[in-house]
Amino acid sequence: MLGELAAVLWQERELLEDLLFAVLQQERVVAEAQTRWLARADAAVAAATRAVQTHEVFRAMEVETVVALLDLPPTASLREIAEAAGDPWLTVLSDHREALRVLAAEIDEATERNEALLVAGERATRASLEV
Repeated sequence: MLGELAAVLWQERELLEDLLFAVLQQERVVAEAQTRWLARADAAVAAATRAVQTHEVFRAMEVETVVALLDLPPTASLREIAEAAGDPWLTVLSDHREALRVLAAEIDEATERNEALLVAGERATRASLEV
């Protein structure tokens, strides 16, 4: 069961990498004012987001199985699961947890930059129209 959870977490990492890539592509399109590609960049982000959301169902199912196996509460965190599992799973699951945390932070940062760029672009457009 822990092997299956580790595999699901690895897949989630890959999906988050795909999402980060899509967000970074979107950032470049917005930063370079390449409006021709904005719809495609937005669609790529939306598709990657959907893939992550869909995968969350698989992760939840695996976590549910593992917490029952380890006699943990259904609300147990990945850290709690790793600690209850012991080595070698403690190391494996902790590595996944840290990688997921880093990816989530990178996605949040890139998304914030995109939002700032879009707001700045909107302001510049409004200012040019008012002249």
